[in-house]
Amino acid sequence: MQNFRIPEDKKLALQKFKEYVVEKGVDYPLSDQILFRYLYTSKFNEKSALNRIKKLIAWRKENNIDGILDNPDIKRNHDVISRRLLYCTHKTDRFGRPCTIFNVGHLNLRHILSVMLSRSIDLQLYSAEEILNAHIYYNEYMEKLCRDASERMGVDYIGNSTIIDLEGLSLSRHMNLKALNIFKEMILIHTYYYPESSDVVYVINYPPIFNYFWNGRNSPKQKLKRVPNAAKLLAYFKMEDLPKVYGGQCECKGGCVLGRAICETHSAMTDVLSLPNRGVENIDIPVKMGEEVQWCFSSLDRNIEFSVQFLTKDQFIQTVVPLCLVESKSSLITGEWEAMSDGCVRLIFDNSKSSWYSCSVSYEVTVEKKQESSVAEERDALSI
Repeated sequence: MQNFRIPEDKKLALQKFKEYVVEKGVDYPLSDQILFRYLYTSKFNEKSALNRIKKLIAWRKENNIDGILDNPDIKRNHDVISRRLLYCTHKTDRFGRPCTIFNVGHLNLRHILSVMLSRSIDLQLYSAEEILNAHIYYNEYMEKLCRDASERMGVDYIGNSTIIDLEGLSLSRHMNLKALNIFKEMILIHTYYYPESSDVVYVINYPPIFNYFWNGRNSPKQKLKRVPNAAKLLAYFKMEDLPKVYGGQCECKGGCVLGRAICETHSAMTDVLSLPNRGVENIDIPVKMGEEVQWCFSSLDRNIEFSVQFLTKDQFIQTVVPLCLVESKSSLITGEWEAMSDGCVRLIFDNSKSSWYSCSVSYEVTVEKKQESSVAEERDALSI
């Protein structure tokens, strides 16, 4: 529905729906574009659209949404939360749609949630409710920008655009149940109360695990566009409106993309395995004495068996994690082990007991050298 005008052949249906809404006692001020968006997303079923509009009105009244942009406390919280969640508005795309840049890949959700949801009195804390209020605040702000843009362009409604930067996307940092629950709630709010507001999402710098979570067989009307490299964003943005880091010319004071200047390079080994039925796959990671191996993986909707072995240089096999069943309801399996000698850590993903189903496993492995002081302390302890 980008840059849409209400079609001439739909104006009669809209007029009938407006009369139907009044007839049913709805006295809340609603613009034609809002009514049409609900009618459109309800496939022109008046009863369904009316029920959704009634829920919208009740939600807005109950939560004082009409006044949220004037609430100084929510604005203050939003300004801090948005910086921690690394999203901000940034000009428009070539279609005039107000743009958000969300630097997802450089987020460390585990750290953010420990700060935001912890009860420590030493930290500035934000509850899940405050995070959701910040999300609503931003939606209302973007709706205002979209209304202003629509007026300038002479159209009934123009939606917004988003650049999602996934450089650094990591299972260990991003797959978190608390975060997923909050994001699910955000998606529900967006779906029910801001229909057709998001016109397009440009996804850049996506690693293999993105394909694991993204179902490419979705409807061709899907608004998500995978952009193979950042420079190709110039097909959708003017040079002066695209951040320099993405191949444009814009250099906003303080940076166009939050978190870019302070992020650490993520050097994990990450990939997606496709295990056939009755298949087994080994991942071998060379390690040296004192190095710590950390692993995490998810098999999403399939049960799988998993074990870890350590192979010394003379091929002696030590069991690190015995073979165990990982059920599909497990969201993310993590583990770590320190090598006491040079050798190879072997992760074993076993689908051999399944005679029917293949299985995809997304995994991530990091190898880190343990601090010298810690290694020295352990040597001293062993020599006593």
